[in-house]
Amino acid sequence: MDDHFSKTPTTSGKAAGLAYSDPEWGGKGGDVWHAALNAFRHLVLLVDDDGTICRCNANVEEWQIRQLDKVIGMSFHKLLHPYCNDKKCYLLTAWQEARTKMAQHHSYEYTIHDPQRDQELSIIFRPIFSTRNHDTQSQEFYAIIVITDISHINEMKNELCLLKTELEMLYDVIPHILLRLNNKGMIIDWSARLMDDEVLPLRLEKGHFIHYVFPVPVVNQFIKAMSQSCQENTIVKIQYQLPAPQGNFLFDASFLPFGADEIIVISRDITEKARLENIAESVQMMNNLGYIFSGIRHEIGNPINSMKMTLSVLKNNIGNYSQEKILEYANRVLNEINRVEYLLTSLKNFNMYENLTLKEISLLSFIERLLPLVKEDFKKRGIMIETDIKTQDDKAFADSRALQQVMLNLLSNAADAFPERDDNLKIVIGLRKKGKMLELTVRDNGVGMSQYQLDNLFKPFFTSKQHGTGLGLVIVKKLMMQMDGNIEIESKVDEGTLVRLILRKVENE
Repeated sequence: MDDHFSKTPTTSGKAAGLAYSDPEWGGKGGDVWHAALNAFRHLVLLVDDDGTICRCNANVEEWQIRQLDKVIGMSFHKLLHPYCNDKKCYLLTAWQEARTKMAQHHSYEYTIHDPQRDQELSIIFRPIFSTRNHDTQSQEFYAIIVITDISHINEMKNELCLLKTELEMLYDVIPHILLRLNNKGMIIDWSARLMDDEVLPLRLEKGHFIHYVFPVPVVNQFIKAMSQSCQENTIVKIQYQLPAPQGNFLFDASFLPFGADEIIVISRDITEKARLENIAESVQMMNNLGYIFSGIRHEIGNPINSMKMTLSVLKNNIGNYSQEKILEYANRVLNEINRVEYLLTSLKNFNMYENLTLKEISLLSFIERLLPLVKEDFKKRGIMIETDIKTQDDKAFADSRALQQVMLNLLSNAADAFPERDDNLKIVIGLRKKGKMLELTVRDNGVGMSQYQLDNLFKPFFTSKQHGTGLGLVIVKKLMMQMDGNIEIESKVDEGTLVRLILRKVENE
């Protein structure tokens, strides 16, 4: 099958002369050339000035003609339209147009639909002029016809058009800023859509650099994120603010490396979302204050009574006690004062605008200080709180204020998960080591959750509580992520719920 180019055609003396006198089509060099043609997926034909096929490559088998020597002498129109007898066929018209172009030494390209095979075909005609008589310099006309199935290309184009349409529809309904930057920070392209009643506080123009568009603090954030995204070849996310007459806008932005030296930046206006989260945080904190005040009412009386008794005894015996005894009584008072200070600090911790400060804390001490804040109130509701400590290696990186807020949210959720009346309501606070992490756990034996509830737990505004905001666990997850930690929840209906707070452990040197 591979040597069909070297066969002598029986229908055309011109073609026979071309095959043997022209080094391009015969000899060893010609064999290599023919083998190269067969390596392409295109159908390649050599035709004379009547459109009769003189030579072809092996891919003609795609047209289901097994004996290639039968192709020689066939009209290329008959090859593509084997049952067509229409003398005005569009393919013959295309040949005449191509013939006119090729006579002027120009190529010609034509696209047809092959209904028999349901294919889109691209046909390229290229002229060849062969010198037959070296004395008279007479020339004979031939043409190379290259036929390519472009159906898959059109299908891809249609899919891309559909995808583009879908993206444009999505783009029209989601407020955002889209920037295409080079690695120097110059805007190559941009688009922006905000809410209808908002005015974009930027003057975006192609060719401008970001330091002409954004405030200096935002530019510094962009440069850092761009550098990290390019170096690590990953998506980098940040949040930034833009001042505007109607108030500050808050945006989140994702930086995506694009090509060798470009960055795509997609920003979303999250001003309203952040406002609602802040309201929810305030509501949740006020709810948690109830637990704290209940604990304070119970706990603050004990140290005050203890200090009162200690100072009374000391006052009545100041002249009789030794210096060591007086010092002992003074230390007792100081210890009770420390307990009161911690309770008062708990109130100060409820400031949602404070930035988190990660430092080494003892989780055992944290649990010990947390329990008095909630135990009394839970006891009144018939809920017992126990501990399950599996490790003494308790040093973790965290913000004690944020962690307290997280635990109060989780304990509140656990309390709400119990039936109204039950004799065995229990919450267990646990601590265990897991590799380089520590797990602070909250387990209850309440009603549990369905798979549907688990799948939607961290979605904003999803709640199964009658008066819930649906943002409590969203806030918890945000605080855990800010502490370089994570939260995992397991639950089964009628068996209870286990919440794992995963925190980074302090490694002992």
